[in-house]
Amino acid sequence: MGGPVGRWRDRFAPALGGQSEAAMRWSAVDDVRASHVRRTLNDTFVRVVPRAHLLLTPTLTAPLLSVKVEA
Repeated sequence: MGGPVGRWRDRFAPALGGQSEAAMRWSAVDDVRASHVRRTLNDTFVRVVPRAHLLLTPTLTAPLLSVKVEA
């Protein structure tokens, strides 16, 4: 792998190096689309939460499962 990630890979924590490699596959267009989705979701929460008398959130009875990033 080239670029700054390849040259500095040994200085990154293993998880950060893997995430950096995975992020290099995304384009600016992907980032703008993701920002739009996040903004739309946030707008929905801002509209709905003030009217909610009770907010239920999911909980787990066990520790969170590990999530792997395919690099």
